[in-house]
Amino acid sequence: MRPSPWCAVLAFALVSGPGAAPPPAPDTRPLSQQPYLGLTVRDSGAPGAADAGATGGSAVVGWVYPGPLGGVGFTSASGIRRSDALISVMTPAGTTPIASAADFTKAITSLHPGDTVTLTVRRSATADPGAAVPFAPPPGVGDQTLTFTATLSNRDEWSGTIGRPLRPGANIPEPAEGQFESMILAKAAA
Repeated sequence: MRPSPWCAVLAFALVSGPGAAPPPAPDTRPLSQQPYLGLTVRDSGAPGAADAGATGGSAVVGWVYPGPLGGVGFTSASGIRRSDALISVMTPAGTTPIASAADFTKAITSLHPGDTVTLTVRRSATADPGAAVPFAPPPGVGDQTLTFTATLSNRDEWSGTIGRPLRPGANIPEPAEGQFESMILAKAAA
């Protein structure tokens, strides 16, 4: 049984907040033809903020999954991390500015596995990658502009279900011993 399209709209509204643009149409291509980067993003507004534009108007990295960027949750082998604000996506066809999570999703889903993308992000000196809900503070002193390049994979290689496991040789690594515990203890001590 397929979930109702209203579930996707509701999930987008919960993640993006009131007044957000409608979600992009779902990609109906076979999984082997859908591009996969391994990022989840949300609009960059602070949790509960009425206007995402008040905090820089972009999409913020929520999670970095295993895949082309080498994600391990909050960080990645490539260097992109949770709470980085996406500024643009550059492809051989040109550069797309990113003003929302919907812009990012549209930019990536318009591509194909094997395409190379360069992400330009703003890393805030005051962002908290360990926050329960990541957001990008307004631009400020000490911010860095960084670029990360990756070749898109296909969703079929990095998607699995209980009935259909990941491709042979693919695995999702266990977090390092004490990774989350040490973060929680450091937050509690602060």
